[in-house]
Amino acid sequence: MANLSWNLRLVIGVVLLVIIASVLFFVYYNIQANNRNEPLSLELYDGMTLLNSEALRDGEQRDYYVVTGVAPFDIEKFYQDRDFDCTSLFNAAGEYLRSTCLLERTHLGFWQVASLTIQPDEEGNVVLVARLSWNDSGFLG
Repeated sequence: MANLSWNLRLVIGVVLLVIIASVLFFVYYNIQANNRNEPLSLELYDGMTLLNSEALRDGEQRDYYVVTGVAPFDIEKFYQDRDFDCTSLFNAAGEYLRSTCLLERTHLGFWQVASLTIQPDEEGNVVLVARLSWNDSGFLG
């Protein structure tokens, strides 16, 4: 390499750096894709029981949970403490109807979303409907 000119050495060095950077980006991109290739792991409120789970299509599912003996606001607070953005809905008389909570994890065009609806039922239970969607197509996954 002693006989190569300084300009040729510089070009070879730049080409090697571009190749290394491309390989690193490819690995990083695929790690991000594979990290979002499944639904978000939803931490459940204590005592919550799964009633039903349904696959809506590839990359989307809906789960139904029920819990007794707690107020809907306690469950809303539980999910707010876990980085969900929650909003409560009241009717015109000021009575509580339901809460919706959203957590979105998006990067480089890959996503994971958890949308929760927290609502009391006629029997005094609290029903949580979790709609989970995720990117179901990664390069390596």
